[in-house]
Amino acid sequence: MKILSNYSKVLNKIIKEEKVITQADLANQMNVSSVAINKWLKGGAISVDKIPKLCSILNITPNELFGFYTSEDRIFADKLYYHLKLILYYYLIYFEYWL
Repeated sequence: MKILSNYSKVLNKIIKEEKVITQADLANQMNVSSVAINKWLKGGAISVDKIPKLCSILNITPNELFGFYTSEDRIFADKLYYHLKLILYYYLIYFEYWL
């Protein structure tokens, strides 16, 4: 299932690429073994009750953990929305002036 495999990609990115935290440190903070962390990195099942604590430690949302969206996507969407509102505002002013 695609959704269930997304979190392992996100964890790998955070732990191995961005090096935000080591596997050992994460295991200690989560009160699990390093073997459990390694399984999560390979796509193994993660207990639902561990997700809030994991997200808190990694400073991400559950949506980001499962790859639904990232902070950068949200920032981009907010900027796009702002600019579209601005365009609409000037568009309405322009046509009101000419009517």
